[in-house]
Amino acid sequence: MDASSVCLLHAADLYKLGVRYSRQHLDRLEKAGQFPRRVKLTPNGRVGWVQSEIHDWLKDRIDQSRLGPANGSPSSAYGGQHVRAR
Repeated sequence: MDASSVCLLHAADLYKLGVRYSRQHLDRLEKAGQFPRRVKLTPNGRVGWVQSEIHDWLKDRIDQSRLGPANGSPSSAYGGQHVRAR
């Protein structure tokens, strides 16, 4: 991945995309391999997520919702499991 072409998203950007999970829930999903890992930007804790990874994750969620449980689910780099909002 070429660093000059990478776009990072912050938590507010995730919210605008419809990913409205708490930071704690995102952390749990990341640790379980069900959400893209954040990138640590500063020693103080500022983080971001790679935009293309978030878009791929969202596309997987959309594909899964379109297929439904009877048709199976697509393989996913993030666990292939449907994640419900709280």
